[in-house]
Amino acid sequence: SSAKKLFGYGSRVYGVELLGTLYTQFDKIIILALLTPRDFGLYSVVFALSRIYNAVQTAISNVVFPKVTGLPQEQIIRTVGRAFRISLMVMMIIVIPTMFVGNYLMGLLFGSEFLEASVAFYILAVECIIGGGSWILASAFNALGRPGLVMIRQLIALSVTVALFFVFTPLWGLNGIAIALMIGSIVRM
Repeated sequence: SSAKKLFGYGSRVYGVELLGTLYTQFDKIIILALLTPRDFGLYSVVFALSRIYNAVQTAISNVVFPKVTGLPQEQIIRTVGRAFRISLMVMMIIVIPTMFVGNYLMGLLFGSEFLEASVAFYILAVECIIGGGSWILASAFNALGRPGLVMIRQLIALSVTVALFFVFTPLWGLNGIAIALMIGSIVRM
């Protein structure tokens, strides 16, 4: 009985992790299929640079899940909600000023040829904050023993994002991929 519960819960959590991995890698496959290798290089740099904003939220989601597991439902929701609000506020305080100097820093660090991907960087930075916040909120469902709901949410977001890749990438290139990812993060939220 215990093994059945453990493996049932574990398989749903593994499904969430697998879908998360697919979600973060599928954009590269689309770029390789629909855009040029140069676009892939630009995107790789701005995507990696935008993930800097995810450090705080990843740390919070890694800490909040074990902290709230086993607590009463109301306390889980209250703690996760507080962690989400604080992380969102901190990340907005960080991201807004860096968006003003981001263009300058990107040109300084990587060269002027990367400036054409700066709009995609800004979109990906916002997407990163929304997506990181959604993972914090997912901690509540995992702690309540409902990882299946998180897996369904991840599957829906992946489906929407992949469909939008094929619509937006031919229209707007790198910005289209970034917009598709942002809409997917909103769906996950």
